[in-house]
Amino acid sequence: YEESILTAERHGFINDAALFSERAGLFYDTMENKTRSITSFQKARALYTKWGATRKASDLDSLC
Repeated sequence: YEESILTAERHGFINDAALFSERAGLFYDTMENKTRSITSFQKARALYTKWGATRKASDLDSLC
């Protein structure tokens, strides 16, 4: 996940980086790694906001 997120950000694909971060958060949550899960969801929220998807970003509030 991390490499995908970094590559998407590096090439300006903010929407993809947001989606990859969200999926990483879900993965870490299933692995019961709460710290990485929350960090990933917070990053996804910030990226969705940067992209302009404020409704999607607010959907993640309960997970952050």
